[in-house]
Amino acid sequence: MGKIQSINPFNGEVNAEFELISREELSKKIDLAHKAFLDWKITPNSKKKELMLNLALVIEKHQSELAEIETKEMGMLYHFSFAGLNKTIGLIRWFANNFENILKVENFESNGLKIQTQYDPIGVIYGIAPWNFPFNQVLRAAVPNIFAGNTTIYKHASNT
Repeated sequence: MGKIQSINPFNGEVNAEFELISREELSKKIDLAHKAFLDWKITPNSKKKELMLNLALVIEKHQSELAEIETKEMGMLYHFSFAGLNKTIGLIRWFANNFENILKVENFESNGLKIQTQYDPIGVIYGIAPWNFPFNQVLRAAVPNIFAGNTTIYKHASNT
């Protein structure tokens, strides 16, 4: 397989190199995500909340170093990277405190019909995200799906 390089757009230095994965390796990762989904979909909401709030704490604890990485990867100013991570931390905490209300079953009537809205986990969610604000772009899509009981696999767009 080939490699992809992360190049600092500010100075042209190579930040890191990554091996591209084969179709077989991708298939294995999808299988792992599906196996994780089978457990995650039945994980109690209290545990989901605990784990995701812990993720927010880990990001917050390492915010400076994550912002430095994002700055080197994207060539953006450090304070923009740091602020983007603040936004990500806030997003995780907001969903942690609101997801049960968002996902609750709703019953109502319309034109004499009884209607129920119910949200059920559906499996592995695939996503392609742009590179700008890489942590936020991925997590703003992944977090709601994770709270809904799904697992996610993301790839950054190759054209951004």
